[in-house]
Parts: sequence; C-alpha cells; structure tokens
Amino acid sequence: MTFSSSIAAVFDDASAHHGAGRLEQALEGYAEILDRDPNYVATLVHVAELYWRHAREADARLVWDGLLALDEVEILSDMAGLAGPFLVLAAICLDSDRAGLTDRLLERAAELWPEEAPAHEFLAVRLFERGDSEGAEAHFVRAVELVPQRVEAWFNLAATRVARADIAGALTALDRVLDIDPAYNQALQQVIALVERLEDGNLAVHYLRRIQEAADENVDVLAYVGFRFMEAGDHEAALSAFAQAIDVDLEAYQALFGAAAAAHRLSEAAASEEYCRQGLASLPDDFEARLAVIRTFHQDLPAEAAASLFETSIRIAWNDRDGLRRIEEVAHELGWEAAAIRSRRRRKELGSP
Repeated sequence: MTFSSSIAAVFDDASAHHGAGRLEQALEGYAEILDRDPNYVATLVHVAELYWRHAREADARLVWDGLLALDEVEILSDMAGLAGPFLVLAAICLDSDRAGLTDRLLERAAELWPEEAPAHEFLAVRLFERGDSEGAEAHFVRAVELVPQRVEAWFNLAATRVARADIAGALTALDRVLDIDPAYNQALQQVIALVERLEDGNLAVHYLRRIQEAADENVDVLAYVGFRFMEAGDHEAALSAFAQAIDVDLEAYQALFGAAAAAHRLSEAAASEEYCRQGLASLPDDFEARLAVIRTFHQDLPAEAAASLFETSIRIAWNDRDGLRRIEEVAHELGWEAAAIRSRRRRKELGSP
C-alpha cells in the first residue's frame, strides 16, 4: 500500500485482509486511512470490530464511543466493506440505548449486503420485537434461504408465524429445526403446544409421529404422544409410543397403564394384563397417583386391577380424612360403590362427618 492509492482502494484492500482474518495487514491499511482521515466511519467500524474479535475490548470500546458521538447521517452514509462490523456496531448501539440507530443500521445493512444472512436475521429479530411479524417473517425466510442449517433462524421464523396465526407454517419451520437438531428441546415443546391447535386431524397425526421420532428417550413426551393417539382412536400407534417409553423406563407407570389400555382396545388381553401387572408394581406409594390412573384408564382396566387400585389407595390414606374423602368421591363418580362405602366408613371411624 502507498499513499498514492485512493482511500477507497486502501479501504477495499484492508477490508479484504480483514475478511480473510489477516489482522496485521488489515490494521496496517486501516491505520493508513485514519492517518489521512481520522473520521473515516467505515474504517473506524472495522477497526473496532477487529479489536473486539481479537480480545482488545478496551480499544474497541474507545473506538465505539467515538463512533456513537458522530452524526447518525454520517454513519449511515459511510457504510461499506464488510457487513459484520456494522452488525456489531448495531448491537453496540442497542446496548447504548440507541435502538433507533440500530434499526436504521440493520435496514441499511440488509440493503447493502443482501446475501448476508446475519443482517437479515438481526433485522428480523428487531422487526419482531417492534411488532412487525410480517416484516420479520420475510427477513427470517431470507436468512434460512441463505443459510438453510441456521437452526435459530428457523425457530424464530416459527415464532413469527405463530404470531400471525399460521400454525401449519410454524410447524413446517419447527420440522426443519428438528431435522437439523433433533435434540432442540424448545422446538419439540413448541411442536407439542401447536399440535393442540391444529384443526386438520391428518396433519396432527403427522406431527404426533414427528414428536415421537424426535422425543427419542423422553418418557413424558412419548407418553403424551401415546395418549394423543388414544384420543385419535389409533390404538396401534398409541401402543407403539407407550412401548417406546417403557423401553426407556421399565417403571414408567403412566406408559405401562397406557399400553395396557391400548392393548385392551386392540383385544390383546394377555398383553394388556401383563402391562397392567407391571403398572401396579411400579406405582409410587401415593393414593393420588392411583386415583389418577383409575380416572384415566377405568374403562380399559380389568375389574380386579381397578379394585386393587382402590384398595391400596384406601390403605395408603387410612389415617387421612381428606384423602379418604377424595377416594370416596372418585369411587362414587366412577360407579365403584364398594370402594366409596369403605372410604366413608373409615372416615367415620376417624371422626369425620
């Protein structure tokens, strides 16, 4: 580089070194420019980003402080070189309560560097925060077009579509998140929440299968899928989900009773009885857990299993008047009058009206 070169040419050369990670050569070029024009905004922005990237934060802060003292028009009119440094400046402005300048920097960056996914993604986030979900969606779409593996952009795209009540579109975006990162738990939980809002039954079944696939070893999620399949009348799919949960945890009693119910609906009596036996053996020493099982599965439980659940519930709550009242209410509601009478008698023995 020589002083005979135009500032623009020196800047282009220095920013090329910058983009390639050649720190010393880039700083040499930037220093030459600042010797000639100390307020060359694009150079200051690039120098600050270089300092920051290479752990010279104090130096970077000094430059950023100087930039924030400049006229906004001057900053916006001198955007050139690499997009990254200006995106960092936009973040600094946001931290410095200059949100308006942040937004204008991002809008200008998306225009100047339309192939830079981070510019579109950052702008999309700001638009969404300002309530412009339509504008945010457009820029998130552009970001994932440019970098299809950008999982956070897909997840945020789903959020913009939820805000616009486009549930199917949001699920499509979340599908991509789980394709890229099956362990992305936030996406899985969001899919579960959104499936509840789908009106298209076939689409709901598709996403239930997707949830089951992504859940892997999450017993609670697999049990949820099983229960949803039961509600949909697909007992084979329900049994598959419950069995997957049981493979993960042999004592997952909700999945065991769910499997017993699904097998019962499929007329697989032996399997239903075995799952029920395992479920009874796995229940915690808690009468509320037993009542929950009875209420959920009473139509599919063998009579002896239901009777055993009521009997052990009463035994566990033997000295608990409120617990016995609760058992009596459930037994009466479900037509198990013998259990209701026994609970009421024991309450009277304890002095309860």
